[in-house]
Amino acid sequence: LVLCSFLLFLFSSCSTDFDIASDWKEITVIYGLLNAGDTAQYVRVNKAFLSENTSALEIAPIADSLYHNPPAQVQLKRIDASNNVLQTLTMQRVNAAAEGIVKDNGLFATSPYYLYKTNAPLNPDFKYRIEVTTPENKVITAETDVIANFDAIRPDPEFDISLLSENYTFRWSPSDEVGIYDMDMYVRFDEQRIAPSGSIVTEPRTIKWNVFSNLNRETSIETGKVNYDLNIDAFFAFLNQNLSDVDSVEYRYFKGFDFFIHAGSNELKTYNDVSFAQFGVTASQILLEYTNINGGLGLFASRYSKQILNVKLSNQSLDLLACDPRTKALKFASSPGNPAFPDCN
Repeated sequence: LVLCSFLLFLFSSCSTDFDIASDWKEITVIYGLLNAGDTAQYVRVNKAFLSENTSALEIAPIADSLYHNPPAQVQLKRIDASNNVLQTLTMQRVNAAAEGIVKDNGLFATSPYYLYKTNAPLNPDFKYRIEVTTPENKVITAETDVIANFDAIRPDPEFDISLLSENYTFRWSPSDEVGIYDMDMYVRFDEQRIAPSGSIVTEPRTIKWNVFSNLNRETSIETGKVNYDLNIDAFFAFLNQNLSDVDSVEYRYFKGFDFFIHAGSNELKTYNDVSFAQFGVTASQILLEYTNINGGLGLFASRYSKQILNVKLSNQSLDLLACDPRTKALKFASSPGNPAFPDCN
């Protein structure tokens, strides 16, 4: 701030005609994450704005300042290794609210909130190019690989998870198109409580844990597979942090785990790497954010979410969850085969 103040003083003392705004030019901003597992693809296309007379904070809430008028033409093209166009999909502009998509609140206008959509299925064997033609006939493009479904080795719904070791290792097949992974775990159980009337009420509950984020594909491959070790103590700590309300609980009956492995393309990894690199006490300067949009700004990448549903715990693990000092206060029931079920023997 001191440096900026000094520079402004220096420039103002040299000339009264100094202008911080360059000549106006159209800048298109594109954000899209293709997902071959979805039934619809959505891409956001906006325009940047700048006014010499009005604060950007006053312009941002005005929807007309965010969108091309008339609307831009948006096409999604499937291309082969030689850049030959094999299929052209024209994306239709839709009001996101009508699609059940609600924009987060913030500085920018939330209504109307326009997106471009296609219901056509994607073929992960090919790249996809987006082409946006603005009302001024400027063409903005970007390309991305599309991530295909991949094999998950562990966890597997056919095999129960054991909590008896120090770690549980997740393992799945890597893909060249993937740069980073996230994983979410959903813990499902029935909770038996004493109602104010004194009656026993049982209701299903689910709690979510983001097991990891931005796991680097390249550094996580071992013997040809991506591996991640989940620390069991960390899992127990998560349960204790999220299930502290035990006063009226009689028992909690474990039902299953649901896992979602979210894979992000190499473009998304680079975007995250550049964004994270700009924060920290050792950063020497503020860098421009990463963009892979030719002729504009933003990000065009892909993702895929692998679902592994209804994974059970072994009977020994159910007894551990119920009886171990680390989790006994959470009142999980022991395994049905335990002689003291639902208590501990």
